[in-house]
Amino acid sequence: MDKVKTTDEINLVYGVDDNPPILEKILFGIQHIFAAFGGIIVVPLVISSALGFDAKTGTALISASILAAGLATIIQARGVGPVGSKVACIMGTDFTFVSPSITVGSVLGLPGIIGATILGAIFEVILSYFIRPLMKLFPPLVTGTVVCLIGLTLLP
Repeated sequence: MDKVKTTDEINLVYGVDDNPPILEKILFGIQHIFAAFGGIIVVPLVISSALGFDAKTGTALISASILAAGLATIIQARGVGPVGSKVACIMGTDFTFVSPSITVGSVLGLPGIIGATILGAIFEVILSYFIRPLMKLFPPLVTGTVVCLIGLTLLP
């Protein structure tokens, strides 16, 4: 087996507190936009096409998705009070919510999707206050085993 490299043997281009030149920052930003943009616009496209929304509504969903991702990214990266990790990470849409959104949207339409999203966000904020006490019930051994078993069930 190969020897594991220590931190002294790894030559990073930039350290944690380094400040790259502005041109490299711009290029890194563009690279991040290209990496995240597809995922951010695909979810509203799938939902709007599955529910048969017109082009105007689909465009509005995509615009709202991009705006929400941008605002969430700024809040996450800068941190506002106790909110935000203060880490440069792009926030965006998630395919987890496609199926529930289509289910709710087929019954209640776009207002139902928006209402369910708002209620889900409120529930998530309330639930976030209980994460630290719940972490005592789920040590890394338990969570690691569960993730491993989920992965094993996905094997053909």
